[in-house]
Amino acid sequence: MQYGAIIKRAFSTAWEHKYLWILGFFVGGTGVSGFNQIREYHLSANSKVEDLALVLLLLLFVILLVVTFFILSRICSGGLIANAARIRRGEPHSLSEAWSDGRRYFWRMLGLLLGAILVYLAFLAIAIIIGIILFAIHKVLFFLGLLVLIPLSLAFFFFAALVLALAERFIILDDQSVFTAIESGFGLLKSKLGNSVGMGLLAVIINIPLTIALIIFALVLSLPLIGLAMISVAWTVLYGLFIVLPPIIIAGSYIDTYRSCLWTFFFLELHGETAIAFERANPSPDLPMSLHPPQFE
Repeated sequence: MQYGAIIKRAFSTAWEHKYLWILGFFVGGTGVSGFNQIREYHLSANSKVEDLALVLLLLLFVILLVVTFFILSRICSGGLIANAARIRRGEPHSLSEAWSDGRRYFWRMLGLLLGAILVYLAFLAIAIIIGIILFAIHKVLFFLGLLVLIPLSLAFFFFAALVLALAERFIILDDQSVFTAIESGFGLLKSKLGNSVGMGLLAVIINIPLTIALIIFALVLSLPLIGLAMISVAWTVLYGLFIVLPPIIIAGSYIDTYRSCLWTFFFLELHGETAIAFERANPSPDLPMSLHPPQFE
């Protein structure tokens, strides 16, 4: 397994095909993160009804916005996987094709993600319950339990993330249902455990400096905000919107595009391109490019 070649190809593909950044913008949640900070409004007893209505309206708007970005993230995730595979095989590709593929597999991608979230929450609930029981018995048992639970949790989420990444590509590139894709992803991980763990660890190692660099970049761009805030609120807002935010969004979109391409190229390397059964030029008439209910069997 040539890890270096796969990583280099992922970086170069993300850089050469910049239209993919539009998909990466939604895939990584770069666009959603800006809307996750909701200011708290403390309503006094004599607050006006209009104030409450305004807060509720704003809250509704934020919720709708987050839901919209979440839906787009699932569509763009599938489209980015499909187009990365096209690019890897030297096939024609475009933003419209990516959008069509993302819509086609939206429900399955959504079902897979929601299922993964439920599994994560169930695991966390079990871990918390075990921790509470150990704490109730004795504090020493609790701390000993932490020494086991923390590494176990990290290992669980690491391998679950690997299965999720492979399952997404089985859905998009092999046209599999949700449960079949999970089974295929787990089977591929099991059969190629060493390669999968190696790539997963490399991805984590690379993501750490990339994330730190992005944070430092954002902080450097944001330094003038301190001085502007003392001069004018209007200039502060304008600088933040038009000077700080765009470069951060572009950099984040590129990084998220690279991450998706990395796992798509790795999947193609593991699974073997001859086994890919994905067809785009002439889709079957019984499965048009539209939103379909999820297939779980």
